[in-house]
Amino acid sequence: MIKNILIAVLSVTLLAVVGFKMELFEFDLKDSRNYRDESISQRMTAVNKSAVINLATVIYNDEDKSFYTSALIEKGLELMVDYVNEKKGGIAGKKVVLNKIKVSGGNEQEYVASVQSLCSEKKMALCIAPYNSLLIPSVRALTHYAGIPLVSPLTVRSEKLPYLEDDNFSSIFIPLDAWISVFMNEAARNGVKRVLIISPENNSYGDIFSTALERYNNQKKNFEWLFRINYNDMLDEDLEYQLKLHVADYRFDAVFYAGTFKDFGALKTLLNQLDLKIPIYTTDELMEPKIVHDDYKYGLYVPFYELNPKIDESFKLFLREKKQDGELHVGIILAYMLVDYIKICIEDNGGVYSPKKITEDMNTLIEQFYKSDSNYKIEFIRNTIAKE
Repeated sequence: MIKNILIAVLSVTLLAVVGFKMELFEFDLKDSRNYRDESISQRMTAVNKSAVINLATVIYNDEDKSFYTSALIEKGLELMVDYVNEKKGGIAGKKVVLNKIKVSGGNEQEYVASVQSLCSEKKMALCIAPYNSLLIPSVRALTHYAGIPLVSPLTVRSEKLPYLEDDNFSSIFIPLDAWISVFMNEAARNGVKRVLIISPENNSYGDIFSTALERYNNQKKNFEWLFRINYNDMLDEDLEYQLKLHVADYRFDAVFYAGTFKDFGALKTLLNQLDLKIPIYTTDELMEPKIVHDDYKYGLYVPFYELNPKIDESFKLFLREKKQDGELHVGIILAYMLVDYIKICIEDNGGVYSPKKITEDMNTLIEQFYKSDSNYKIEFIRNTIAKE
């Protein structure tokens, strides 16, 4: 009898605790949504009242050569903002101001804190960030809560990202499916059927790329076999053990390496030790001109890309005026597209700033651009030293 009473009391207590926690959870969600709605409203008011259009960005210090492309984009953004102000009358008649903070490369906490510092100011219309895929989850969540549109010039959307109501994230960069489609066509031309993926074990670009590649192959069945091994450290004995364990069994005829330049030398050494005489395909993380002269003798295939947006002749003249009339490098092109799209989004809305509308229209413009094959080109370049 006493036992039954105790069970009943405990059950009621448990239900009460669970119910209380559910109410707290629902309250937190509601409170978060209310804060975001209030932030969006305050931001709309502040930006529309402001005499200028404030853009925020956090850039890696260009002294860190591993973030070379972000430095190119920084220069491109500066040129494009000057061009829009001097030659195009700003955005909706307002001067554009680029507010930026520079942080040391690889310091994630400093980067996120800097984004928070800039975006907490309601005068900021849009945040241009991040330049590293590892930072997408935290920067996206932070800017979403702050009610500010987020546009990345150099990362891609991951299918691992959690759902967010009224998502604020856009990416100017080439979508993953385009990269994967070109890789699969290139591999098919070379008779590749069984692929070993070697990928970093984190939310890096390579990890995101590899996950999308697995999903794509599950749908399309391009390869007979796709086997993935993740690593934290290329020199870890566990990676060598995993390779020894699986290489002989699966008779791979290509490696897809999703890591960075930093680990590439160790990868080649490891494959040579295992006497694995098969070609390596990579992501654009290794996209450097010097890679075509790499000494990997079994074939190294690296994707190179071009973007071909319609660029005003007045912008090209402007670059010549600024003595920047060399090749239109990727940093300038991505910056041109990004700032031009921001201008279109605001001016097509009658000059009225609306965070939600900017994200919707930005994603539409990006989707339309990449629908046309003439707007971009991806091709795999084979290293010149490889044996035929």
